[in-house]
Amino acid sequence: MKNVIVVRHAKSSWENPGLRDFDRPLNHRGHRDAPRMAEYIFQKVPHIDRILTSSAVRTRQTAEYFARAYGLPEMHVIPLDALYYSDLEQYEAQMRMCNDDWQSVMLIGHNPIITHIANEIQPGLTAKVPTCGVLWGTIDIDHWRDFDFSKVVLQEYIYPKMLHHYE
Repeated sequence: MKNVIVVRHAKSSWENPGLRDFDRPLNHRGHRDAPRMAEYIFQKVPHIDRILTSSAVRTRQTAEYFARAYGLPEMHVIPLDALYYSDLEQYEAQMRMCNDDWQSVMLIGHNPIITHIANEIQPGLTAKVPTCGVLWGTIDIDHWRDFDFSKVVLQEYIYPKMLHHYE
């Protein structure tokens, strides 16, 4: 049994219209929500082996908050150009390359693919995963090469506005 945590990056800034989409950083709300969501999911899944993240600035910044909550060294956060506005097949391909010794992997990416993944895990789950939304699921496989989002069993789906209700 392996854990999969899928995260949509936290809220990004549109303050500088001259920036390329790839270079947009988190805004104030993103810097507020990411550490809160990281602490919350850490309480549910207290160990992750690696974070696979899109190489875009906002996803890497989101990954830093989750890595900090987990005490992960920087080398365990893997930025991948292949996760920047890609498709389901590319996201699954990245998961299938994970080391079989890893029991828990976090994947941080962008919409619309994160919403597509959410509905692949649980059909009809949501029309749109909000920024910094987190899906935690388990998958009954021994080898990551057998990974398929449709085999993941959803354990929890939460996003920042829901978290405020728990506080």
